[in-house]
Amino acid sequence: RTDKALIITVVSKKRDEILKRRFYKELAEQLASSVSIASSDVMVAIIENSAADWSFGNGEPQFLTGDLG
Repeated sequence: RTDKALIITVVSKKRDEILKRRFYKELAEQLASSVSIASSDVMVAIIENSAADWSFGNGEPQFLTGDLG
């Protein structure tokens, strides 16, 4: 690793493995091309949860109630 190493944590609903693999690849490629960070310096951790694990205020689970408008 170099002094440009990144650790990226993503909180997300459950996604298929193929989408995660594509995300890792595209993220590393974009960081390499746009800000010259080597792909070996990009570490990613995805933490999965469900709709019931989110509240955006008012003590309500908006993903469950549909009140995100």
